[in-house]
Amino acid sequence: MNSAIQCLAHSPKLVDCFLGDYRKEINQENPIGTKGELALAFGDLLSKLWTPGRTPVAPAIFKRKLADFSPQFIGYNQHDSQGQYQSTLVCPACNKKSVTYDPFMYLSLPLPSTTMRTMTLTVLSTDGRNLPSPITVTVPKCGRLKDLIGALSIACSSRDIDEMLMVVEIYKNKIFRPTTKPSDSVALIRDEDKLVAYRLPKDNQNSLLVVFMHERVERPCEFERAIPNLKLFGIPFVARLEDLSTGFDLHKLYLKLHSPLLMPAEDACDDYDDVGITTSEDSTMENVLSPTIYTGLDTGTEDDQCSSSDFRFYLKDGLRSTEMKMNDPLPVPKFNDDLEVYVTWSENTIEKYDTCLLNLEDFPIDDFELSTYISQKDSQFSNHYVLYATSNHHEGMGCGHYDASCIY
Repeated sequence: MNSAIQCLAHSPKLVDCFLGDYRKEINQENPIGTKGELALAFGDLLSKLWTPGRTPVAPAIFKRKLADFSPQFIGYNQHDSQGQYQSTLVCPACNKKSVTYDPFMYLSLPLPSTTMRTMTLTVLSTDGRNLPSPITVTVPKCGRLKDLIGALSIACSSRDIDEMLMVVEIYKNKIFRPTTKPSDSVALIRDEDKLVAYRLPKDNQNSLLVVFMHERVERPCEFERAIPNLKLFGIPFVARLEDLSTGFDLHKLYLKLHSPLLMPAEDACDDYDDVGITTSEDSTMENVLSPTIYTGLDTGTEDDQCSSSDFRFYLKDGLRSTEMKMNDPLPVPKFNDDLEVYVTWSENTIEKYDTCLLNLEDFPIDDFELSTYISQKDSQFSNHYVLYATSNHHEGMGCGHYDASCIY
């Protein structure tokens, strides 16, 4: 039940209550209650969790106390978080009412039927000037890709004749399927598909298309002895340039593309709001690239040192992986394929950049309106919610595990 406890432990009003003088509010005379024992156990757990300088806390005492009053929580075969459907049956003969509850793990909210559909894409520039930004457009359900690109061009003000939009589907942090035919139906695109639109210049369509994919080291747990793995993350970067010839050009291009994500060292923490998203939207290459990076690029004498400390560039052919050095010539892809480059980020580099902006998930955090899905509405209460904690279940009903994500 750790994930459920984590969510409760990050509920501000509940925490304020149990960290205050809550004992005088306990009704120990309620015959159908727990005599305050469960509340006292939970309050003791919260005080341990929120005591400064405490080590990790195991909620064993609270779990045993909960099992005393609710035997279904004995052992470890319960789900942390489930909903319940209430079913009420009335016997037509004797009018006896029977109420049952059936557990469920996922509840799908119905969407209204319409001839139009909304689609959200993440738009990336290919010149390193702008941050990734999600844009939502409305297109006909039976429309074509050209309708999507047209609506997207209007929404992001990219009707420039010198610019084109390349829409792709992202799967497992790689470009899975480019949508290149204007006649393709948008009905083939599912709502859960992750779409990205790259703003490419039209004047050099015949030049090499370079696709950068980001990797980071995934460390095993401390009790595991496995070798650390490389795990892809974020949205791939794409650029089309004619003058790429060496690994130095590759490094310089990559630094330019992701420069808007670089946080100034002196106020990296101050640029974050409560959910960890930077509030700066006008970062450019000129005011965010650090002097040490420019030194290596301008002089050409510290290239290898910069690469080894920040990024490593690899070209993969099947199971083989070849590292690109600064002075190495770029290979020519066969059959006019795109050049795919895997960029491994060091652990220190991850902390310098706002990598949250590379994620495609767009959850409603503030002002989530749920009036449509509430059966018994009360005009005195607001149905606008703020998401501050989630209990996440992995696998199926019979097995799996939970973790929690909370805003601290």
